[in-house]
Amino acid sequence: MRENPIARLEESFERLLKYVQDLRAENIRLKEELVTAQLELEELKRRNSEASRELKQLKDERLEIRSRMRRIQENLAALEKPTKETGL
Repeated sequence: MRENPIARLEESFERLLKYVQDLRAENIRLKEELVTAQLELEELKRRNSEASRELKQLKDERLEIRSRMRRIQENLAALEKPTKETGL
């Protein structure tokens, strides 16, 4: 015996309604994930910027230390050279 066409239509409509409800729920979940991901991205950008500043500061400090060490070596070398006056 064949089903009533109206009953089949009702079943199809109920499946469609369930599908739409599932899509809406998934959409809400995805929007929440997007907000979370955007917040994480902003935090990573902030941390990257902070790390970049620290790296630049360390590089600047390294250059300063090298410059000072070079001057110290030059001064030591000058002290070690014998002078004509002392005859050493």
